[in-house]
Amino acid sequence: MRNIISVITFLFLLFANGWYSNAQNANYSFTNYTTVQGLPNNNIASICQDSRGFLWIATLEGLSRFDGKNFKNFYAGKNDSVVSSNTFGMVHEYKKGHLVLDIVPVGVICFNTNTETFYKTTISGRRDIRITKSSHGDIYFLAACNKAYILNNKLEIKDSIAKPPNEPMGYNLYAYYFSDSSLLIKSRSTFYFYNTKTKNYAEIPVDFDSPGQGSNWTFRYLDPVGQQLYFADYYNGLYRYSLKTHKTEHLNRGDGSGLCVKSNIMQIVPRENNELWFLTNHGIDVWNTRTNTMSVIQSNTSKSNSLAYNITTCAFTDKSNGIWIGTYKGLSKLNANTLKIKSWSDGFSTNQDNSLMSVVEGSDENIYVSLYFSKVYQLNSTTNKITAWQHPLNNSTWNLFARGDEIIKIGSGNSLLSYNTKTNKFTVLDYLKPYYPDIDIITLGFVHSNGDEWYSANKGGGFVRKLANRNCFKTYKTGDGVNRFASSYYCYYTEDDHGDLWFGVNKSSLLLHWNSKTDRFEEINFSRTKGTENRLLPGINDITHDTAGNIWVAFDGGGLLKYTPGNNSSVLYSVTDGLPATHISFLQFDKKNRLWLGTINGLSCFIINENRFENFKNENGLPDDYFDSYCRYFDAKKNLLWFGSSTTLMSFNPEDLLNSNKQKFPVYIDEIIINGKRLSDTLQNHLALKADENNLLFHFTAIDLTNGKEIEYSYKMEGADKSWIYNSTNQSASYANIKPGTYIFKVRARYKGENHWIEIKEPFEFKIATPWSRSWWFFLLMVGLSGFLGWFIIRTYYLRRLEKQAAIIEKQQAISEERSRIAADMHDDMGAGLSRIRYLSASMKNEIQDEKLKHNLDTLISSSDNLVDKMNDIIWTLNTGDESLEEVIYYIRSQCSEMLDNAGVGFEYVIPETIPDLIISSEIKRNLYLAIKEATHNVIKHAHATQVNLLIQIGQQITIRVSDNGKGFNTEELTSKGNGLVNYQKRMAVIKGKVQYHSDKAGTEICFEVPLP
Repeated sequence: MRNIISVITFLFLLFANGWYSNAQNANYSFTNYTTVQGLPNNNIASICQDSRGFLWIATLEGLSRFDGKNFKNFYAGKNDSVVSSNTFGMVHEYKKGHLVLDIVPVGVICFNTNTETFYKTTISGRRDIRITKSSHGDIYFLAACNKAYILNNKLEIKDSIAKPPNEPMGYNLYAYYFSDSSLLIKSRSTFYFYNTKTKNYAEIPVDFDSPGQGSNWTFRYLDPVGQQLYFADYYNGLYRYSLKTHKTEHLNRGDGSGLCVKSNIMQIVPRENNELWFLTNHGIDVWNTRTNTMSVIQSNTSKSNSLAYNITTCAFTDKSNGIWIGTYKGLSKLNANTLKIKSWSDGFSTNQDNSLMSVVEGSDENIYVSLYFSKVYQLNSTTNKITAWQHPLNNSTWNLFARGDEIIKIGSGNSLLSYNTKTNKFTVLDYLKPYYPDIDIITLGFVHSNGDEWYSANKGGGFVRKLANRNCFKTYKTGDGVNRFASSYYCYYTEDDHGDLWFGVNKSSLLLHWNSKTDRFEEINFSRTKGTENRLLPGINDITHDTAGNIWVAFDGGGLLKYTPGNNSSVLYSVTDGLPATHISFLQFDKKNRLWLGTINGLSCFIINENRFENFKNENGLPDDYFDSYCRYFDAKKNLLWFGSSTTLMSFNPEDLLNSNKQKFPVYIDEIIINGKRLSDTLQNHLALKADENNLLFHFTAIDLTNGKEIEYSYKMEGADKSWIYNSTNQSASYANIKPGTYIFKVRARYKGENHWIEIKEPFEFKIATPWSRSWWFFLLMVGLSGFLGWFIIRTYYLRRLEKQAAIIEKQQAISEERSRIAADMHDDMGAGLSRIRYLSASMKNEIQDEKLKHNLDTLISSSDNLVDKMNDIIWTLNTGDESLEEVIYYIRSQCSEMLDNAGVGFEYVIPETIPDLIISSEIKRNLYLAIKEATHNVIKHAHATQVNLLIQIGQQITIRVSDNGKGFNTEELTSKGNGLVNYQKRMAVIKGKVQYHSDKAGTEICFEVPLP
């Protein structure tokens, strides 16, 4: 059935298009949205905007919500007991956060926008609900067989209306709001006024002169000023009934007046400037009721910014006065700015290869436009009619400039074409031929403030300067011995307030400066200026200057640059600063020192004193947003900017465009997901979450139905983040394993290039509970338990340590006692035995006369003395009572003194006044003592010394120096052959010490170093 209706509608559209052939096409620019951008279906049934600012779209395959950037779609769930169909016919917010929907074939259903759930009401299942505006807000009417119902804002039945007395049974009764005391009622094809107080009917005598079989008249619009009712029928078009004259007018006259409305009118929308918009099957008829003229808005498949489709279904005007049009093939948005921008495109023969190149205003106040390597056109300022110049040389145009009453055209060849705006006559000028004999194209022409004319051309043409009021020329070329240019020709220029000229060309990034005082040229290399050092920049696309003396340069893919000649510094701006694109085609200042830039991605206004960019594209009302040439002009008298895009010439007041672009948008947290599950209601706040509910994902949005794509975000969670986190255009933030505590999640948004942030009014506050394992009582319990365990462990450790120490002490005492016993036994037994041997040997020596035997007895006595000495050393080493450092030092001193005294060698010593109270091991005591004793013995035996000095120093280690004044020795020979030094090293190695020695003819010094415990 639906397919049959579509075919009939299409055929009707073909015939309707023929009836409208005399209507004027309106030049409106739309932004279109389809399933490609995210809609669930392209067939739009109804549109509304909720209290938060979201746009809701009912389609034949689902419900959609739009925030200016993203579509979020909702469908009937599987086995859903509330919604079983995705064919949405009507959507309206009946109270804050709640939508009422008409779903085929389900009937009336509601939707909670906060919980995102469908639900039923007392009128669920009924059909044909209608909403009309009153002075007290919305009133809801429900059509039913033989009856109509009046609903309140809770969708509860407040009252019922019975059918008119003379109407037959079996027809639905439709009610429309007319006034607080009167309703408009339709029964079949008859209309009545119904008095809500007396409940009486009064028929409206509308004269439908062509009722026809199957006619179904529908009330479409009440004109409250003109007191007129508008009725539409699919087959018969539009009728208007005057409440003042009680006359009916069929608006399908066909009398040449331009008013011809005959189509299926789905909706009538009142607009500014006395306009009525009729949504029909062939597009939108725009009727100016004051001028009685009709224009048509239709789809054009060759233009992406035209109406999405000619079969229109519904319209809605949002809070920013933007119009949204529903069609069979998508959603079209007409921004309010479109009505503030005049544009012309149909009169130019434009295509992708010859876009608009330049625009100037003549002394006749007409606008002259050139197309790239094509023709020059005149736009009549009175009639807005576009006509091409009629001259054989009106081709291959490059640029235009004004010279008094003349418009000069430059382009291919070396001739100029002049058009006098007063006489309307053309003149061919050939005075450049002698200076440009072989060039292909003149690329630049302008008049200096002093009256001089400047030209530039290719093939090494350089510059030709025609002096004012004289037929005198001056040329500047590279290689002329004075000047050096990076390019052979230039396309762009600006004259600063000093009369100096600045030139650029897209073949080079070097800026060329002509000094008017010195008549010399200088090239500026931006890679050598402060701020852009070592930057490689592409070619220059346009140049201008400001009142502060700065030169502004547009690059072919390099962004915008501000150059300050005074200090040779530069500042480069790019997309990160708010530019819509780095390919900038033109620059133009307005009278408030705001810089307008045309880019391949839209128009931008740089508000210099605020250091921010405001950007405009198709969705902001521009008829075209692709600017690829330097077609720009500012009319200071009328405060109008003129820009040319690839296809369209446009003009507007900069104040209108900038003021309409400023708006404050709301910022919301759109969705909160906790541990992978969506929070049921985003309006919930001050939540108390469990300890394990500590993984959160936030989705947020700022609602701007026009500039939603130009919004960037930052967020901060107080309690976790120290500062705001910049998020660019991303609309989500996630946190994992959040610690217990209280947090506030905030989000803010701004337009790209702006400094001012708009912060969310209601941040999300929540608290994550402390797990029982981290609670205060558990902490105290753990502290107590830890203290007890610590005490128990420490007690056990020290008890075991004391036991070990006691065992060690007992062992040491036993060893000490054993060593003392051995020492005592050696002293008593061996000492006594050796003493007896010595005594007997001495007695025998006195009684024996044999000299040989006496000699043997002397040897025996000497050996006994040596054994006694060694035994005393061993006894001293074993004796545990002599292990203090002080005892060891004194013993060493006394032994050295005794040995040297017996040998008749002088002895001096130096020991510290204070000796640390340290116990050293028997190993150290033994090896240190024996090493020093051996050193002293070697002095006595080998050195032939008369004096020995002993120096003892104590620090982190003990240092003992034994020095003599003997004959010395050869250290190399002694190192390779001697055993004494080897013994020293072995003994020191055992106790981790070291030995050093020095010997010459003045004596020998041996130094022992041993670390102390």
